[in-house]
Amino acid sequence: MDAISDCNEYEHFAFMIRNSILSIRHTHSFTLKVEMMEKDLTKKTLEATEYLRQLNETKRKCEKQQEAITTTTAKTQKVKLAAKATQERATKVERKRATTLATKEEQIK
Repeated sequence: MDAISDCNEYEHFAFMIRNSILSIRHTHSFTLKVEMMEKDLTKKTLEATEYLRQLNETKRKCEKQQEAITTTTAKTQKVKLAAKATQERATKVERKRATTLATKEEQIK
């Protein structure tokens, strides 16, 4: 009975060692997976940071373009108003010239 008991004890010990090795392998496998995930996450974080930088740069460019458009629109409105005023003055002067010319022609006759 002692020999059987000793044999079972060694088998039990071997089984425990086998389970411990499998547990260590399993843990090591998960550790490697976690390290790979950390590297991947770091890479993706850097990519996201670069995308955000590009997005912010594009946003600033769009804002500058919008400001330029607003400024140009305001200047265009001023030019249109000045052109309209000039046209009105020219029309007024032309009417006055025509009236004066008609008056002079009438005086001459």
